[in-house]
Amino acid sequence: MSDLELTSTWTGENGWSAYGDLQIVQGKGFSGNYSGDIQMVSNIDLPTGIHLGELWLRKSALADQLTSTVGLINLNNVFDVQDAGALFLNASHGFGYDFAQSGASAKPLPAFGLIEEWNVSDTLRVRLGVFDAIGGDPEHPGSFVAVKLRRSEGLQYQFEVESDFKGGYVKIGHWANTVAADMIDGSGQARRPAGTYGQILVTLLPKGEKDDVGLRGWLRAGVADDKLFSVGDYLGGGLTYDGPLHGRDQDTIGVAIASVGFSRAYRATYAMTARETSVEITYAYEVTPGVVLQPDLQYVVHPSGDPALHNALVLGLNCRVSLGGS
Repeated sequence: MSDLELTSTWTGENGWSAYGDLQIVQGKGFSGNYSGDIQMVSNIDLPTGIHLGELWLRKSALADQLTSTVGLINLNNVFDVQDAGALFLNASHGFGYDFAQSGASAKPLPAFGLIEEWNVSDTLRVRLGVFDAIGGDPEHPGSFVAVKLRRSEGLQYQFEVESDFKGGYVKIGHWANTVAADMIDGSGQARRPAGTYGQILVTLLPKGEKDDVGLRGWLRAGVADDKLFSVGDYLGGGLTYDGPLHGRDQDTIGVAIASVGFSRAYRATYAMTARETSVEITYAYEVTPGVVLQPDLQYVVHPSGDPALHNALVLGLNCRVSLGGS
C-alpha cells in the first residue's frame, strides 16, 4: 500500500488563505482480504486512484478569533482529531469508527462543506460544520473528485467544543444527519442518524521544557445510533512516549487499543460477536529529518465480529518521507 500526497498552501492579505491536496493512493484491500477487521489495521488502506483530497478557501477575522473555511474538506482534519493517536496506523486512532461509519468526508474522499471556528479564549474553542452527508461517490470510490449535492443524501452537521489545559485537552462533539436512514433489522422504520464522542489527552510525564512532549495518554469514546449502524459504541486510547532512547529525541514509541461494540440489531441479523478489539504497539524511528521508519505490530481479536474468522496478528512497516517546499 502507498499514499503520495502533494500539497500547496497560499497565504494572502487580510486573513485569506487557501489549501489544496492531491493524493495518489495504491490500496490493496488488506483488511478486506487478509486480517478481516472492520476498523482497518492501516490508515492508508484506501480506494486506489488519484484523488483531490482537499481544496478550500479560508478567511480569518477578529485577530484570528473567527475562522471560516469553505470548499472540499476532509472534516477529520478539524473534527475528532486525536493528536496522540496520529502516531498509530490503525484507522480508528485517526477517525473514531463510530463517527467514520456515518459516511462523513474523510481521507481521501472529501465533501463540500463549511466550517466556522471560534477561539473564545486562549483555552476554549468552538467548531461548527455543515457538510454534504456523504463524502465522495460511494459507487465510484476511485474517482478523482465527486461533488453530488443530492437532496436524498441530505446534510451532516457537526459541533465540537475543545478546552485546552497545560499538556492536554478535552473535546466533546456531536454530529447528526438531516435525512433519515432505515433500521438495520429491516423493520421499515427510519430515523435520522446521530452520534456523540469525547476524548481527553493528558501529558503524564513532561520531558524538558515543553508541556506536550514526554509520556502522554489519551482516551476516546463515542456512540452512534445502534438501530441504524453496525457499530453502536467505540472505546480507544493509549500511551505515547517521546525520545524513549538516549540520543533519539525525535523517536516515539506507543501502545494503543481500539475496540468497537457491534449493535444488538446488527448482531441479531448477522450472528456476530459483541466486539472487535485491536491492540497495537509501534515505534517511529527518524532516520534523517523528514524520513521515518515505523515498525508496527497489531493483534485483532474477533475481526469484524465474525465467529468464522480467526484472531489476526499483523506485522507492518510504515515508511514516511516528507519533502518541504518553499
